[in-house]
Amino acid sequence: MRYYYKYQSFGPHTGLNFVMLFKHSAHYFPRKSFLNDPTDCEPFLEIPNNKSAIREALTKIRNSERSLYFGLEAANLLSQLDSDDSDEETSKGTGLLYQNPFLQTTASPLSNGQNLIRRFMGAQIGIPRIFSLSRSWNIPQMWSHYAGAHSGFCIEYQHDPDTASDPKCLAIRYTRERSRVSLDLVLLLDTQTDIAEGILERVYCEKSEGWRSEEEIRFVARKVWKNDDICVLSLPSGDFYKMSNLMPKRIIFGAQCDQNKIDEVAKIAAEHLEVDSRPEFVKLVQKKDSYEFDELAIKFDEFGNRKIPKIPPLPPLPPLKSH
Repeated sequence: MRYYYKYQSFGPHTGLNFVMLFKHSAHYFPRKSFLNDPTDCEPFLEIPNNKSAIREALTKIRNSERSLYFGLEAANLLSQLDSDDSDEETSKGTGLLYQNPFLQTTASPLSNGQNLIRRFMGAQIGIPRIFSLSRSWNIPQMWSHYAGAHSGFCIEYQHDPDTASDPKCLAIRYTRERSRVSLDLVLLLDTQTDIAEGILERVYCEKSEGWRSEEEIRFVARKVWKNDDICVLSLPSGDFYKMSNLMPKRIIFGAQCDQNKIDEVAKIAAEHLEVDSRPEFVKLVQKKDSYEFDELAIKFDEFGNRKIPKIPPLPPLPPLKSH
C-alpha cells in the first residue's frame, strides 16, 4: 500500500468533488490545458524543416487513425506539395505556433505543412487527463498555495497499485531541460509497449526544478473514457474517473479551516458512506513552541453530527470561611 495526498481549498465545486469521491470513488482528472503551470506537459516539438521530411510526416498523419480532420488536411497539403513547382526545399516560415489557419492562402505549402504537424502533435499531447497528488501531507508551500493558507484540507489516499495501463501512476522527474519529442514518438503514445511508457513519462511527468518541493506524483489517463463504468461525469475542463484502488483514508483540515465547513463534509460522507468506510477527520493545531502541528481527531456519529467532547465537571468550590 502507498499513501498519497491531495491538497485543496474550499470552492464552488468542493461539494461536487466530495459527492463524486464518496458516492462513486471518482476523482477529478482535469485536461492538460487546465493545469496551473503553462509549461507543464509542453515538451519541445521537433518539427521537420525540409520538403522530404515534411512530406513524410504529413503522410504519417494522413495514414493515422487519430483524427479524420487532420488526415484530410494532411492529404490536401500533400497534393499541394506534389503540384508545387517551386525549388524551395526548406521552410523559411517562423513563428508558426500562432499562425491563423484561416489566413494561410499566401503561406507556402511547406510552412502550412509544418503548422499542421505542430497542431497535430499538440492535439495528441493534449488528450490526457491528469490527477496530481503529493507524497507528503506536511509541506508548508502546498498548504499555502493549494489549501487556502490552511483554510482548506488535504485528503490522504491509500493506493493499492495494480497493473492497469490506464490511468498510469507516475512520479514526476524534476529537470532543467525540456524534453524533445518527435512526431514518431507522439504516434507511439497509444501503443502498449515499454517505449510508449517511456514517452508517456517524458511528455507528462517532467517539470521544472522550481516545482521540486511539491513531491508530486500523478495519475495520467491517456484514454478519454466515455463509458459509465469509468467516466462518471464529463465536464469541459475534465472528467471524473472511477478508481476503486485509490480510497480516502483521512481528511486533514488546515489549522485555519472553519468548523462549519468540516461539518458539511462530514454530512456528505454520512449520506454516501457506511460508518466503517468513512475516512477519519483530523484538524491540525499548531504547537506552541514550534512550526509543527498536532493532529486533533474529530469524531462524528452515524448521521454526521459532530460529537462534542464532554467537559468534566468543575471541582466544587471550597466552603466560605466565616469571619
